[in-house]
Amino acid sequence: DLPRSWLDVTKHERRAHFEIAMDSFLDKTRGVQGFEYVAYDDPRIVALNLSPKEIARVLWVFKYKDVQLATAREAARLVFDNSSVNSKEDPDDVQSGVCMPLTWRTLLHLGAVLGATIVRRDIVNAHQTTKMEEYRVTHTPPGRPIRIDGKHALMLWFNFLNGMPKAGRGWSKRVHVHLLEFGMHQLIQDPYTYVIVTELGFLWLACVGDDFLIVTQSKGDALLAKFDEDLKRLGQSKQFGIDGFLNYEIAYSVITRQLTLRCTFRIEEMMREHDMAYMDKKMPDTPWHPQIKDLRLGEPAL
Repeated sequence: DLPRSWLDVTKHERRAHFEIAMDSFLDKTRGVQGFEYVAYDDPRIVALNLSPKEIARVLWVFKYKDVQLATAREAARLVFDNSSVNSKEDPDDVQSGVCMPLTWRTLLHLGAVLGATIVRRDIVNAHQTTKMEEYRVTHTPPGRPIRIDGKHALMLWFNFLNGMPKAGRGWSKRVHVHLLEFGMHQLIQDPYTYVIVTELGFLWLACVGDDFLIVTQSKGDALLAKFDEDLKRLGQSKQFGIDGFLNYEIAYSVITRQLTLRCTFRIEEMMREHDMAYMDKKMPDTPWHPQIKDLRLGEPAL
């Protein structure tokens, strides 16, 4: 019963709850100076000299948070509608940088062999807190029209919104600058992977959008604590274990140094949901790759 548009919300039994979520998103985004309501004759709008077809729409996306808990609640966010505007920009240029699959599998292998700490960090509202180099103008969202002097207002965006062209690139550039300032080095072979080695220990970081996979080893995890403290400059972060990374089911024990990876549980959920049966499945027991040597045995891991 999840609404797929504002029209669905108007007919939903929990309309009031979704409207609260909509207002909450707008208040939080405006609170970090992500956008401003402006009139059509605002000097900044006039200076852009936009035609009506160059003013984009924004759409609501709804979901439930904490669906596994009794405290499930409604959530809403805005996304940029690329199809609503004539632009020379590539509409697919919205994705953040993602490290290569072989990279994060190698890091998991390295962490398991060394008995290192393997964790994840996720930056909250990464795009919405990333400043743009130029303004973006959109109409106000469905269900939340704003009037200025009796006329419909526009939204002047200073921060990126999910779905905006160059949003991912802007975020990746911001992350790159931040990590270099922390003292990390970028890998030539994979530009979305970084490493730092100090007297405290080492820390590897692989970027998957706003999700960071971290493999680190230092006394008392001092380097990780230092990194987490510095990460606050980039934004609010959430701390996770590695289970669920890229929708993989991952189990890791620092004591036994064993790590297993299973990638079929999402498929199995879908199969059960749609009552589908299947005869065979293949599950990799580890994330090791044939090209990677097992450092303990001196032989290919697979």
